[in-house]
Amino acid sequence: MIEGIQKSLFKTGPLSDSRLVAKTKLEILGRNLDDAFGVTKTGLCKGSCDVLRYIFRGIHNLDLELFLEMLSIENPAEILSPCFAAGRLKKGNRHLENPNIPRDFLELKNFLNKYSYNKGFANLASKFKEYFDSGPWEQVKRLELLEQSMKDVRDIGGEFVKSFFSSYRISDEENSFIYDFHAPRSKEGYVNIIYDELESLSERAKQI
Repeated sequence: MIEGIQKSLFKTGPLSDSRLVAKTKLEILGRNLDDAFGVTKTGLCKGSCDVLRYIFRGIHNLDLELFLEMLSIENPAEILSPCFAAGRLKKGNRHLENPNIPRDFLELKNFLNKYSYNKGFANLASKFKEYFDSGPWEQVKRLELLEQSMKDVRDIGGEFVKSFFSSYRISDEENSFIYDFHAPRSKEGYVNIIYDELESLSERAKQI
């Protein structure tokens, strides 16, 4: 079992029977509370500059700070995969006009995983430790528990979908005149920023 299971996984009001069962199962499952959720600089360095660039852009195009509970029950590759996909799919707001992208939370997560692995992310994904069973549908099972435990408190799935379908935020690397954030100019810069962002999020997750 993963170290660091909290006495109270989520700070919520009175629990219904179904929410209590889901919460108990999550507590038994444990949480990924390693620094940067187990994403290491050594592992990131093994990714190509293009892959890291997309992950960097995706981190700035998903409101990850809203999903600390979700991040803490995912493997490192499961965290980076949607970031990579968002960095590619959202460029130029193409995602807003793409009818093939699901609007359902679990379907969207599955779609982003498949998309990223088909577009060059697979090699990097294998460079990180796995904290949870990554077999078919295992991530879905974990996310379903999370959604059930949060029911009537916060629609985490709906918030994730809303975050993904927000307008694309652009870097100064893409447009030096109109931009939302600065991008590094080296592979090392991407590695450091991605790691620092996830490390900050993991520290906040430990306080939940």
